[in-house]
Amino acid sequence: IEEPNIIPEEYPIECPVFAHGRSCYSFDRIKVVEFAIDTQSTQEIVRWSDTAMTVQVASARVISGQKIACVGFSGVTGMYTISILTSTTVNPILDKKEIVVAGLDIVDDGTVQALVYRFNNTHDDYRIVLRDYSDEISDELTWQQMIPEIRRIMLVDIYSDNSPDIYLDIGANLSLIDYSNKAYLLDLAQYVEDSKYLTEDQYFMSVLTNGREGQGVYFLPTCFSINCFSGFPEVIQGRAAWTFEEFDRIADELPSGINVQSELTKPELLSWALLSSLDEHVDFENLKAEFLEDDFIALLEWANEYGVDEAAFNKSDALNFKYIDSFYGILDEYSFYGRMREYIGFPSNAAAELTYVPRYNFAISSKSEVPMVCWEIVSDALSEEFQTDHIFYANPV
Repeated sequence: IEEPNIIPEEYPIECPVFAHGRSCYSFDRIKVVEFAIDTQSTQEIVRWSDTAMTVQVASARVISGQKIACVGFSGVTGMYTISILTSTTVNPILDKKEIVVAGLDIVDDGTVQALVYRFNNTHDDYRIVLRDYSDEISDELTWQQMIPEIRRIMLVDIYSDNSPDIYLDIGANLSLIDYSNKAYLLDLAQYVEDSKYLTEDQYFMSVLTNGREGQGVYFLPTCFSINCFSGFPEVIQGRAAWTFEEFDRIADELPSGINVQSELTKPELLSWALLSSLDEHVDFENLKAEFLEDDFIALLEWANEYGVDEAAFNKSDALNFKYIDSFYGILDEYSFYGRMREYIGFPSNAAAELTYVPRYNFAISSKSEVPMVCWEIVSDALSEEFQTDHIFYANPV
């Protein structure tokens, strides 16, 4: 190219550029794109989703005979593979019906990849195709701007009949609870009830059904995390929960020089405590909230009293903030402190107990034409085999 050219907007630049003949090529996690030097035109050559590959492409080259050599990494097997893609006039996977699974940051997630791998390699008539909302929003958006934009995309999809078959909400960012009615999502309560293995003796059913027995179950988590305080037995004293008055009394009894906690600022402490006791202040059935009563004033005073201006970790504090994502987290604390700790939720006037955060939430769109196939996918994610082999970073249900 004699003179510099402006790269077309649709030309991916995340990966190295390579040349073949009179064209330059590049690829991203979605597609391969060709830039023809002579015509200054850009065209998409292939989408990875239109191939039978189940790997993350790490390198690609166009070779002779209209073929593309791809080296990819499988997050499921942990191995690199090489594939040779050959051009054809017939799509080899055209006869397979696509089950679209949509979510945020799901394409590169190892747990999601494992689920896709298991399904696509055991079904001749269907295959999972991932739709990642991160590919549909601007990289320049802040996190606060990103979530409303995703909700806008979801609503547009619903009213334009473009909904995915399954929503997969890894970190509770899609606000699936806001779509929890039969107009948008299937009620999964009957599916759970009819299941032979989703039973109280095998699963945390209150977590699995989000405590909504009899109210409709519109999404199911495959795992969960817990956010709480940890402390030595002499501080927590075997309690499962505590009120503000009990918390104050324990704080007053601490030895001189021992801080209550130093990790959470006043706003953070207020946020976590409010999330833990939200049903004490919000009437969800009538969609009414009251933040002027004495209970909420007590919460504000407590957060102001025990929250800090600048957060810092101090091993000698009476309480430390703990994110429990597995039993290994508890063992790590035992190793760090030299003895077992006790765990308790944030105080409230009604003594709220430990609060869990559901993760990897599955919901089936009411618009899906294959709800039973979708349920098969969700069931696999909930199976003992999948939970044992692929749920590593949170507590399996």
